[in-house]
Amino acid sequence: MFNNKKILVLFLFILSIVLGIPNKVFASTYKDMGKKSNIVLNKVWDIKFNKDIDETTINNKNIVVVDDKNNNVSINVKYKNSRQVEVSPINNYKPSSNYTMFINEDIKSTDGKKIKIPAKIEFSTEKEYIKMINDITQIVNQGSEYSFPESVEAIMSDDIVTKVPVIWNREVADTSKAGTYSFEGKIEGYPRTIVLTLIVNPGLISKRDFKVVIDPAGGLNTRISSVGPSGINEKDVNLAISWKLGNLLASKGIGVAYTRTEDKVSWSENEDDSARIKIANDSKADLFVSVNSNSYTIPISHGIETYYYKDDSLAKGLAEDVQNSIINSTGGTDRGIKERDWGLLKGIEKPGIIVYPGFITNPEEEKLLNDSVYQDKIAKCIADSIEKNISNLNTKIKLVNNININVYQGDKYNLPCKVSAVNTDNKDIQVPVTWDKSFIDTSKVGTITVEGKVKGYDKSIIMTIVVSSRPAKKIKVAIDPGHGGYDSGAVGPNRICEKNVTLAVALKLGNVLEEKGIEVIYTRTSDKCPWPSNKGAELQMRCDIANNAKADYFVSIHCNSADTSAATGIETYYDRNRTNGIELAKNIQNELIKEFGYKNRGTKPCGFYVVKNTNMPSVLVELEFISNGNKEQILNSSTYQQRYADSIARGIIYTIEN
Repeated sequence: MFNNKKILVLFLFILSIVLGIPNKVFASTYKDMGKKSNIVLNKVWDIKFNKDIDETTINNKNIVVVDDKNNNVSINVKYKNSRQVEVSPINNYKPSSNYTMFINEDIKSTDGKKIKIPAKIEFSTEKEYIKMINDITQIVNQGSEYSFPESVEAIMSDDIVTKVPVIWNREVADTSKAGTYSFEGKIEGYPRTIVLTLIVNPGLISKRDFKVVIDPAGGLNTRISSVGPSGINEKDVNLAISWKLGNLLASKGIGVAYTRTEDKVSWSENEDDSARIKIANDSKADLFVSVNSNSYTIPISHGIETYYYKDDSLAKGLAEDVQNSIINSTGGTDRGIKERDWGLLKGIEKPGIIVYPGFITNPEEEKLLNDSVYQDKIAKCIADSIEKNISNLNTKIKLVNNININVYQGDKYNLPCKVSAVNTDNKDIQVPVTWDKSFIDTSKVGTITVEGKVKGYDKSIIMTIVVSSRPAKKIKVAIDPGHGGYDSGAVGPNRICEKNVTLAVALKLGNVLEEKGIEVIYTRTSDKCPWPSNKGAELQMRCDIANNAKADYFVSIHCNSADTSAATGIETYYDRNRTNGIELAKNIQNELIKEFGYKNRGTKPCGFYVVKNTNMPSVLVELEFISNGNKEQILNSSTYQQRYADSIARGIIYTIEN
């Protein structure tokens, strides 16, 4: 039987905290809640009351933390619910320091009464320690001098980053050979060995191993070329600059190829981009450079700009150098570098840029573009920038792994713009990828295959997307066998104890639910209970077990009792202040009456502690009157206990499914 006797509960705290003395003394006497040590620096204290508290009295005047010099510490005081308050530092506590928390007597319950005895808790914080040190990766060129760092950055327990000395397992690193090397470091007071990865890049490549394909835009049979005010045709300007560029690159020992070498080309206007892309890719060149002349309907439009393919970091670096070099050399207007994700730059397999050294439609820039000296400057700026970037541009992609993705049916999935790759320097890099699909339909369960292409990598990237049915949420039910341990509950005429009946039914109920795929949490599984021999603490712990497990339902099992041995019947209680337990109570009550046909005492609202203070839909079931001799025998029967368990389980499952 659920204990209906009134329990006198003092308006005190159940604290898991630690605290000192505020500048403002609130009371002459504080209840000392003990001392805590080795407290983390960002500790959040959870203060629990066993009466409903007035939210307006919860603030940082009535709850105070001070240090050992009696200075107030800035804290956040958060009202969580009518019986729970959180206290946390705005800034972390200092390591190896002493503090005191005071709970002021001005905190009131909702009935207007103050705390009878204010409280304090003393605590000391943990010592400062190293929380984390990241491993290190450094890159050097082959043959260069290298010295190990004498210190590394460490994140301390107070989240401050500081330098700490390190001792390496080697004194000298040999950079005479290209490759990737690992070294171990030890830091005093830090248990983990840190790893320094040293990547030694190969020496500069021979220019003879590098090839550039140059693309003079325009040409007969292609698009209509723009013509300047004085009749200068852009196709001729582009070819002239391209020839000069090719000669300069060849003089530097760099291989050269062209998409066209004369005015006439073999393809039509509609084939222009695809033909140039094919020539560029077939040439096996390491770099694509297209020379164009800009144009616009407004003659005053002017300036220089350079394009690169979106997200291609190598091409972007070259574009920046080319653009800056041309601006510095010519003094022209800087229109900057710009991304492009279509046309020529999308189709070529290697890094590429498109250079626009001026507007052919602008009278002044038309003269410049047709001027041999200006053309020489443009060609030289491009050639010098290429030479400067050869080492970077020659870094090849060695490996791109295929990708496996799992999503749930109906979830939105966006294809990534970049994928992880390993280059010839053994560096993990992110590279842009182009997929053969733009949209992934996850409306149906199954497997979707997508093919991707990465510039500079010959193989296709395969992404396999497995679309699975969304798993149903696993329901948790907290089962609370009434009484137990020091509390026998009601005792029948033949000395059968309520606590033993409720435990037997609870364990059988749990087995039935688990067979149905429902997760079960018990407040106790034997007569050895986890709570002290104190009714208030016991009831709160039962609630805490269910709440901390985030159960979806709470079912407390009891046997009824009365002064008269004739009393009989089954009844189920729900919280009088909430409606979410009503359906569960009705469904369990209906199944029990259907199974046994005993007197139906109905479902009833209540204020029982375990029903009131659990966060989920909660009920308390009175199986029958153990004070009735006949019913006592039934309650003690294993067969009947199983029938009780089966009936309650049916009521729970019906509630879940409906």
